[in-house]
Amino acid sequence: GGRVPLTLAYREALEGSVQRHLAGRLINCMSNAQETWYGSTHSTLLRSSIDFFPNKPESHGRHLYANAQVGLWFGELMLPDWDMFQSGHEWGAYHAAARAVSGGPVYVSDKPGAHDFALLKRLVCSDGSVLRCDGVAVPTRDTLCHDPTREDLLLKVWNTAGKAGVVGVFNARVGEAGAAGPVLRGTVSARDVAPLAAETFACFLQVAQRLQVLSYDETIALELPERGFELCTFVPVEHGFAAIGLTDKLNSAAAISGIAWPNASRCELELRDGGAFLAYCERAPSAVTMAGETTAFGYDAGTHELRVVSAATGRHRLVISW
Repeated sequence: GGRVPLTLAYREALEGSVQRHLAGRLINCMSNAQETWYGSTHSTLLRSSIDFFPNKPESHGRHLYANAQVGLWFGELMLPDWDMFQSGHEWGAYHAAARAVSGGPVYVSDKPGAHDFALLKRLVCSDGSVLRCDGVAVPTRDTLCHDPTREDLLLKVWNTAGKAGVVGVFNARVGEAGAAGPVLRGTVSARDVAPLAAETFACFLQVAQRLQVLSYDETIALELPERGFELCTFVPVEHGFAAIGLTDKLNSAAAISGIAWPNASRCELELRDGGAFLAYCERAPSAVTMAGETTAFGYDAGTHELRVVSAATGRHRLVISW
């Protein structure tokens, strides 16, 4: 019957076997022709870029750019797989930040003894579950029709994590013949995240570890060298409060699995793990409890930063009262 009917027959047999024996856990990572994309009726995970090339510096920015662009199409059909990377590589943190905003799975290909476990712990909870965004990362509107691997502008991709918007900003350029790549400048704002709509946002810069408050139209200036990146988390301010999440995780906001306001003076949060919790808070709380027990907290009246540190692992409930 030809190539396409034959491939569809193989696909049906493959997916049927995986559903029966492996609970449907199938990664489509090679030989992805169109009959694979449109013939995958049960498996939704699909490689969306070329491989990670550890010895080709010029490939790393292109890798991120390709995944973000392909996500515009694949993201309507499948879950893009941004491929493995090496955590112990000099570009490891760069790729880890990209996986944090991608919305896809996380795999690493370090040889034994070469893993950067401190970096990997910033991508996952203590139980090993990945702190994924809600959707598929795609380019911001202002970069959509540009090529940040060739032009002097920053690559920006956006996603969401609960009520928060997450924008990954990357310098996708490298120098030629061993020279350092250009330092690139640009701006980021809540406007970069299409679904967000509020008057005021708290924005946390993950690399700079800086919190600031800005309006919907205000921008933040960024300057990134070669291999430079920043993860910007935008959270709408509600009742004078905005929960950023766990700042020791690359995707801080994804550590919040639930938030509720029984009334304007009480906020209840469900956290996926322990760690360094941060929130913007217009006025100091009267009390903070964790797992039903009163806990210590730090509050800076100048920056309006509320910090709560928990050494406990696993899910727990944080309640803030005013």
